[in-house]
Amino acid sequence: MLILILDDDNNRHDCFRQWLQDHNCLHVKTAKAAITLLKSDLRFDLVCLDHDLDLCTDPDIESTGTGHDVARFISSHMSIKQIPKKIWIHSWNNYGAMEMETELRLCNTEIRRNEFANAPLYARVLLDFLEA
Repeated sequence: MLILILDDDNNRHDCFRQWLQDHNCLHVKTAKAAITLLKSDLRFDLVCLDHDLDLCTDPDIESTGTGHDVARFISSHMSIKQIPKKIWIHSWNNYGAMEMETELRLCNTEIRRNEFANAPLYARVLLDFLEA
């Protein structure tokens, strides 16, 4: 399975790498990078979205946009064939996560919203969603 993971936190990326080690994952830290990949010919089975990306402390990463920008791109610029099969919203920003979920409901795709947690149960729920 091909998975796109958007998050500005390296620790979270490490967790996703560990949990999804049997899958082909592309990791990005900015909304712009995620949108660039979504515009490509790649077809993602799962897209994992964080909302708040402005906390990126890597000086080599231009930190602009939010996960909501990516959700808006998916809902308004992608054809039905291009829309990811599943979307996992893992933001701690509850309001931002709800806004993203509302935006994505228009896409007729499976959406799950769970605040990120570095725990085995969280990993199991994510894998169950992916494999369902």
